[in-house]
Amino acid sequence: MLAVLVVLPTAGEGELSAELLVSLSSTDPAEGSPSPDLAALAGWLGDAQVVGLGESIHGVHDFRRLAHRIFAHLVERQGFSVFALEISQAHAVRLNEFVEGRRDDLDALMAERWWPAAIFYDQALRDLLVWMRRFNETAEIPIHFGGFDFKQPSFAMEAVVDG
Repeated sequence: MLAVLVVLPTAGEGELSAELLVSLSSTDPAEGSPSPDLAALAGWLGDAQVVGLGESIHGVHDFRRLAHRIFAHLVERQGFSVFALEISQAHAVRLNEFVEGRRDDLDALMAERWWPAAIFYDQALRDLLVWMRRFNETAEIPIHFGGFDFKQPSFAMEAVVDG
């Protein structure tokens, strides 16, 4: 069993509330939504428009599976629409094109060797991208994939040149 502790700015210094500790039934995104163990998110997040998920160390498969599970819940229950990862914006554009159904070469995209590929590119990310694409097939409001890191200027240049 996993547990998630959410520390909100409203908590007094040194105070931890039992309301902020929830045992999770699984990291498996296939568990679906609604999920009683994730139901507390609505109360914790209020009307937040951005949610950041941290991890204690990069490269842990279950953290990415849990992020997928939480994102799916936020999309389906609270209308969130963007999943952003610490990757170059230019490469995220390419992955988002898959999510939006404008390209079909996910395996080739996942095989591209760029700096965080060994950290982030695993089955959990692939599953998330495929889920996002499937969601978009019937969604009234599509969801998107983004990046917010700039460590690969060659991809950025390619995105500009290829326009």
